[in-house]
Amino acid sequence: MAEVLTSHGITLAAEQVFEQLESKEPPLDRLNAMLDGYLRHTGNGTRPCLLIVLGQSAPESQRQRISEQLKGWQLRVESTLCELRNVKPKRAARLAEETLCGLYGGTLLAGLLMAPDVLERTVKRLRKTFEAHDI
Repeated sequence: MAEVLTSHGITLAAEQVFEQLESKEPPLDRLNAMLDGYLRHTGNGTRPCLLIVLGQSAPESQRQRISEQLKGWQLRVESTLCELRNVKPKRAARLAEETLCGLYGGTLLAGLLMAPDVLERTVKRLRKTFEAHDI
């Protein structure tokens, strides 16, 4: 059962969030579309991402699969960040990690505090960060 749920969670996140990075749009537009997709995916912070829930309680093999998938998405975010005008590869790697930390951490905190605006503020900060690097 955990395997089926993990596959479903990965598919949902891929389709709703990370596939936004694959379009032919400019990099800033793709990053913003990813953030919009994440907000939709989590009901603007009112529900958790299935991968967060599974990542905390699934068997080791499923957590490993989730980890590998997240690392792949992080590399895709990093690659898109490298396309912005003022982002060097090292900075892109740090920003990609901060992006996933912000999204997933903001989702957890929004749920724990029952305050969806926590995730909305996180996304707003990420947008400003992306825009500042695309000058």
